[in-house]
Amino acid sequence: VNDMELVGSIDGAESIGFPAGVGYLTYNLYQPYLQDKRIRQAMAYAIDKKTIAETIYKGSVEAVSTEMPYLTWIQPADANPYDYDPEKAKALLEEAGWTEGSDGVREKDGNKLAFTLYNWGDQTYGAQINEAITAMLSDIGVKMDLVTLPTAEFFPRVNNLDDPIDAFSYEWLWSSPMDVLVIFNTIPSLEFHGANPDLLASFDAWQSAANDEELKAAAMSTQLIWAEQLS
Repeated sequence: VNDMELVGSIDGAESIGFPAGVGYLTYNLYQPYLQDKRIRQAMAYAIDKKTIAETIYKGSVEAVSTEMPYLTWIQPADANPYDYDPEKAKALLEEAGWTEGSDGVREKDGNKLAFTLYNWGDQTYGAQINEAITAMLSDIGVKMDLVTLPTAEFFPRVNNLDDPIDAFSYEWLWSSPMDVLVIFNTIPSLEFHGANPDLLASFDAWQSAANDEELKAAAMSTQLIWAEQLS
């Protein structure tokens, strides 16, 4: 982003962007309170992605609704973009039985709606983004603590299934669409992501597609399931 500003200050110079990857949060669906997709959907509605794109990234990125937005030929037109809607987020949490406690944090059956997110510290804007998200989630009564770790500590911590974390944030620049099978569904484990049978079946159909039409249908189905489940 800073280099783009520098280029823009040079007479006759032009910066050219290209789509490359996606930044995302992923939740540990071992955790009972995160197994209810309404909680995950509520948090998605509470995050003002467009403002993050316009301020932190200074308009050089776009808010997206799927994992592979740059592959336009497999984009489902009806994927939920989760446009910023904190009132809808609150309504989903209420529907799921999470009510605001005296400290402003929602609770249910004696449990607080609170979790810790691990941020990969070597991502340039990761900490800024997650600090903004922390405030946005607080506005709907969700407490997110942020832990930033350097690469040497981040990946061992994420992959430690003997002491699983609640959630982590990541940015990925991939070379192949099927990289998402590893990044979005098996790191650190299938169970971490919920091992959703519909999603796994859709992945299988994607990988075994006999022609372009089957591949396109399976790829779109996969992204629609992701967009609904946020797993």
